[in-house]
Amino acid sequence: MADFRNPISIMMQNKGKIYVKKFIILLFWLGVWQILAMCVDNFLLVVTPLQALRALLTLAGQVEFWRSAFDSLWRIAFGFLLGAVLALLLAAISYRYPLAEEVLRPFMVFCKAVPVAVFAVLLLIWWGSSMLAVAICFLVVFPNIYLNTLEGLKSADRGLLEMAEVFRLPLGTQFFYIYRPALKPFLLSAFQLSLGMCWKSGVAAEVIGTPSHSIGGALYLAKIYLDTADLFAWTAVIVVLSVFFEKIIFYGIEVFFRWEPACKELGLPLPPDMAKFQAGGRGLAGDNLRRHVAQYIPGDPQKVLDKVWQLADERFAQGVPCKLGLKELLSTLEDLGMPRIVASSSPRNMIEMNLQTSGTARYFHDVVSGTEVARSKPAPDTFLLAAEKLHTNPKDCLVLEDSFNGVRAGRAAGCVTVMVPDLMQPTDEIRALYTCCCKDLLEVRVLLLAGKL
Repeated sequence: MADFRNPISIMMQNKGKIYVKKFIILLFWLGVWQILAMCVDNFLLVVTPLQALRALLTLAGQVEFWRSAFDSLWRIAFGFLLGAVLALLLAAISYRYPLAEEVLRPFMVFCKAVPVAVFAVLLLIWWGSSMLAVAICFLVVFPNIYLNTLEGLKSADRGLLEMAEVFRLPLGTQFFYIYRPALKPFLLSAFQLSLGMCWKSGVAAEVIGTPSHSIGGALYLAKIYLDTADLFAWTAVIVVLSVFFEKIIFYGIEVFFRWEPACKELGLPLPPDMAKFQAGGRGLAGDNLRRHVAQYIPGDPQKVLDKVWQLADERFAQGVPCKLGLKELLSTLEDLGMPRIVASSSPRNMIEMNLQTSGTARYFHDVVSGTEVARSKPAPDTFLLAAEKLHTNPKDCLVLEDSFNGVRAGRAAGCVTVMVPDLMQPTDEIRALYTCCCKDLLEVRVLLLAGKL
């Protein structure tokens, strides 16, 4: 039966259930704590939740409590932010200049291998206790975020980066739509781990250095005077401050990854998953392409496409880079007397301009564009028309494709279909459709001369 209740009321009820669940879990652990305190039955070892709450309320009435909590918060926060910002900056430099990565590697190994206690003692001797927590938090956070950021940058899609270079996309655009998605899982993991570690190490450094007005100093005094209730109360304060700080940091991270700069030329937000958008749209034309664009970009899809074609025309007029082995393969096909045709979903004027600017127009006998057929790729119409123009049976035609939709169309037409991947590597579905996959056109030429195609 359909649920016709107000969606807002349903959402509120769901939130209410979540809060009730969390409250029950909290009560469970408080019960475990209470039972443990009753079993030990020694307030010097374990106090009850009520005794810890009383101690916390007593501390909260003192000015020194708030000053200690605030000072520890800013020390740990400053150390974390300093380590995170410097790690992000140096990771970007190391990605751009491999020599920087080599220079920094020994320091990263040193930071990961040396115990925090050693750093704390050395820094206490050199600098004193006032900035000890800042330095320790920095040393704990810095290598973790640096290494994860560097790995994230290295994981960026090579195909998309090559395309960005061809289209001369600004560095900012490359960062937001290629590097940023690649960085997301690495940064989330690094920040999650670093936030927990910086609070543990920061408070531990305060306990060792006992600076004035600090949580660590208060914990040290609680230990000296065997004041277990205060010890538990300050521990609760650390948990609250840690969760509060984590919420703020992850809110900022969420905003950063959710924010989408508008496309300057169109005044529209670009798709957050550019790789999926581009891979799914390659080989499409006509209504298929318009429907695909409408799924990712709001507004009139034809307006978007018209602007894209205009920008592409301007860029391609400056020259088009050729795939590795293209001219060698075309020369071989010409020597063998094999007829050749371009069958593309792109507009005819763009195809012809690309052939002219790349110096390959003379190798082809004809052109088929996506506007000449009723159904564009992945339907077989484009390749069937190309075979008809060459007066050749589709089964005797060799199709070279770099898009998923092109492979689907080649298989549907009954052609011998070879994929030469570009932006996207083949999936299991695509592997089941093509005849073979070659890393470049030089490999296609070798297979052709060997009679394997």
